[in-house]
Amino acid sequence: MNQKKKHIPNAKPVKQSIAEVTAQKLTGIFEFLPTFRSRLYALLILSFIVFANTLVNESALDDEIVLNRNQHVQDGVDGISEILSSDAYSSYYESMQAEDQLSGGRYRPLSIVTFAIEESLFGFAIGDEVTFKEGGKEFSGVIERSIFDEKEILINDREQGRILKRVKVGAIDGYKAIYHGRHFVNVLLYLLLISVLFYLVHFLVLPLNRDVAFLALLIFAVHPIHTEVVANVKSRDEILSLLFIGLTFIYAFKWANSKRIASLFIACTCYFMALLSKEWGIVLIGLIPIAFVVIHKEKVVQSLKSTLPFLAVAILYMLIRVNVVGLGSEVEQNDVLNDPYLFASGTEKFATSTAILLKYLELQLFPHTLLSDYSFKTIAYRNFTSWDFWAAVLVYVGLIVWMIRLFIKKHFLAFALAFYLGPLFLVSNYVFDIGATMGERLVFHSSFGACLILAYLAISALKKIDSVKKQRLIAFPVLLIFLGLASFKTMDRNADWKNDATLFVQDAEISPNSALLNGNAGKAFLELAENEADATVKNSLLVKAENKLNRALEIHPTYYSAYLNLGYVWYLRNELEKAEKSWMEAEKIYSRSNHPTFWQRYDAALALAFFNRGLEAAQKKEMEVSRLNLEKAVQYQPRNVQYLEDLGGANYTLNDPNAALEAWSKALTIDPTKASCRAGYRAITGKEWGQ
Repeated sequence: MNQKKKHIPNAKPVKQSIAEVTAQKLTGIFEFLPTFRSRLYALLILSFIVFANTLVNESALDDEIVLNRNQHVQDGVDGISEILSSDAYSSYYESMQAEDQLSGGRYRPLSIVTFAIEESLFGFAIGDEVTFKEGGKEFSGVIERSIFDEKEILINDREQGRILKRVKVGAIDGYKAIYHGRHFVNVLLYLLLISVLFYLVHFLVLPLNRDVAFLALLIFAVHPIHTEVVANVKSRDEILSLLFIGLTFIYAFKWANSKRIASLFIACTCYFMALLSKEWGIVLIGLIPIAFVVIHKEKVVQSLKSTLPFLAVAILYMLIRVNVVGLGSEVEQNDVLNDPYLFASGTEKFATSTAILLKYLELQLFPHTLLSDYSFKTIAYRNFTSWDFWAAVLVYVGLIVWMIRLFIKKHFLAFALAFYLGPLFLVSNYVFDIGATMGERLVFHSSFGACLILAYLAISALKKIDSVKKQRLIAFPVLLIFLGLASFKTMDRNADWKNDATLFVQDAEISPNSALLNGNAGKAFLELAENEADATVKNSLLVKAENKLNRALEIHPTYYSAYLNLGYVWYLRNELEKAEKSWMEAEKIYSRSNHPTFWQRYDAALALAFFNRGLEAAQKKEMEVSRLNLEKAVQYQPRNVQYLEDLGGANYTLNDPNAALEAWSKALTIDPTKASCRAGYRAITGKEWGQ
């Protein structure tokens, strides 16, 4: 007679606290760091050391657009409502009278909200007393009102008395300290990101292969391709995006394990925050089901069902996004700097975009030559006969096939490959025109997948050696060399990102065929010259600015910004006719009729310069020269009463009463109380003005 088997209930898992879990002893190659906590501390210390030199950096690249010339940021917390309901670049483009350039729309408010909060905490406010330097002299004043990248300062000059003066915000003492604080926040967020990703991989993705988890984050922490993201304040959106993506996965896995609604709610909230950080989060609609199949071992159908809550979040975000920024401008771009494939055929665009994927892979493996810009002429157009196009096709088709095969086997590497390929597809220009050929910040997310793959392959190769001791003898010297070289490269590149001058001058030397880099380097030399008191040094800087700007125009003859800055070079040299000619060339491209407010500052500068030259000529009794220059002043500021008054005086002195009467009449139409103009009018006509 068969004896009935006694049922033995399953043993309940023993719940452990976080402290107990993180204190568990770990074995393997990195046994000298025996706990999760010790390994995390090592990662954080290394990351901070590598990026600590960014704390002395200032603003660079797109910081001007997103922060310095964003009135919503300058308004501090009062501007948050506008930030949440506007395109990321709306304030800048409004100031440029170029609202039609909002192609595609950029709804990524989260990082910009943090900038506004920092501005309220550490920035300058109306009424603040400040000091600043101009022309080698130090002044003091009170901030009257914010005007984007400049402030209006009421200075107290003992010789000149109280006058209202416009001063660039960067010249204000203490302003750079704001950016030191912003960089500190970037570094802290990067350390938090390292912590989240390490927790994700160590406990949830690779709980049985924790050497891979540690090595992957070691590589990620010091990777030189991350310099743009950490060292450039504006790129905080990339850090926040990946941070919330990591948190989304952590709580999604916890929900999959426990089915607790609280975990699902937190996961969905983190996902929404990732989307508010940057649009790249949309790729999780594909990555989450892959993760559930590969990591959590769910069936495909079940993984798709588990993804539905996240799909709902994505749909909600898209509805908000479309409501705020629409579908983007439908205005056709006519500037190759905004549309890098403007001059390319369809086949050239596809071939170049594909070849760039190989360049991205190269930067993941050997990030030696790094640039802040890869726009027009930096990367030549490719076609179907280009070797790197076919090399990229072979490599990426191989990676996709490999990912599919690993997915069928539910192998971890399928998730890592998907994490590399998914975000990369979004920035490939295959489906969406991103307005750039490539950028190092654009593959920040993909680099996490690449680091997972590299770490897994390295550890797998080491494990073919039967002795852990021998594994360490090989691994440690190689790892130390890698970490040393990568850390040195990262710290060296961080220094390039100190400000626009250091960045663009360095990068223009590396990439002499980039119109944008040469143009920006010229602008950087120009700004240095503008603030230089020594005449010899100033002239040398102006020569460098002129050379870079002319090179930019050789590459891109319709580069209006280069014409503007070249005109300012001539303006600082007091060669006003050449400045006028350069600005006329810029005006042909960026018309005065469509952007009148933009041109006011240039018109005002030229008008004042011609007016002063006219006064100098008058003092020398060169009245014809004086009249010609005063006419130029009036041409650029036709409603300036002072200019009209003096032009009338010059014409009267030259015995041209009709021209004098015309100038004074215009002045009196604007200001009927102008006594000298009324007297001149009376002298010529014998009547009082208005009779």
